[in-house]
Amino acid sequence: DALLAAGFRDPVVDMEMITLTYDQVRGLLQDLKGIGANNATAGRNRGLTGKQRLQAFYQAYEAFRQPDGRYPASYEVIYGHAWAP
Repeated sequence: DALLAAGFRDPVVDMEMITLTYDQVRGLLQDLKGIGANNATAGRNRGLTGKQRLQAFYQAYEAFRQPDGRYPASYEVIYGHAWAP
């Protein structure tokens, strides 16, 4: 709808779910940092999260450990294209 409102023609949108797995949660966090992913929530605490919060995150992520011992992380990739006016 936004593409049509901007004057583009014949927009096409597709999506793909990608799941990567990691030996350690630390590897997931390193990849997220490497791609520049961050928390964009308005009003969030801008300070460092600290060791206790990181440890709590590790413990919570244990619930997602797969039978093979790896940790999954899923991404939804959205593709779109349209013809310019």
